[in-house]
Amino acid sequence: MLRPLNRRGTIVPVLGALVLAGAAWAAAPEKAARTERGSTLVVPSAHASMGRVYYALPGRDAQVTFISDAPVEHIKGTSNRVVGYLVLGEGDAVESVAVKGGEFHLPVASIDTGIPLRDEHLQEERWLNASAHPDIVFRVTGSRDARLTRESEAFSTHSVTLLGSMEVKGVVREIAIPATVTMMPESEMTRGRAPGDLLGVRAKFEVLLTDYGVVQDEAALESSGKISNEIVLDVALFLATVSPDEARRR
Repeated sequence: MLRPLNRRGTIVPVLGALVLAGAAWAAAPEKAARTERGSTLVVPSAHASMGRVYYALPGRDAQVTFISDAPVEHIKGTSNRVVGYLVLGEGDAVESVAVKGGEFHLPVASIDTGIPLRDEHLQEERWLNASAHPDIVFRVTGSRDARLTRESEAFSTHSVTLLGSMEVKGVVREIAIPATVTMMPESEMTRGRAPGDLLGVRAKFEVLLTDYGVVQDEAALESSGKISNEIVLDVALFLATVSPDEARRR
């Protein structure tokens, strides 16, 4: 079950179970291909026609942080190699941003826990099986509950629930993720980061290893005290209307 976190870090339920019953071992859909340079994904025409495409920018800092808080060990893993895109509807009013689609890939091999041997173990078949399933994939199918929370001349921020699915180790689960989306029109300030209009996406939520087949025996896992079944994911992505490939050509 995916459980979003409130601002104090405590777990709060959202419409009960957000994972649809029976989806635990659904077949994984076809993944979007990377561009030739590999710095983003090729946007399918069906998504490109839905609105304006924003491309994930290479991470200067951690784009995704994973936390396992177990009695014996507190493990923190990070990755700054997420690639992908998000599509926002053209002409949406500032007060009601609509996310139409998107896809993000996080290479399992990019997860850094601070201990190289532990990183190697994480990629093994018994854990995330990176050789057979090299990416953790989040597909966005839409959004709901968009609400303007802050606005200035330089940006507008919205709270929104992103709808879609997450694929881990070949297992696909439907999820709904509370997030904030900040729109930043191109300016002298934003050009210091990247050309084009920018988009900031922040989300913090929780997943269970047992939901994705990473762990089969929750009782045995808990008794070891070393790894928690509940993993907190903290996502901080910046995206731009100019893709990383195009920015390099300029």
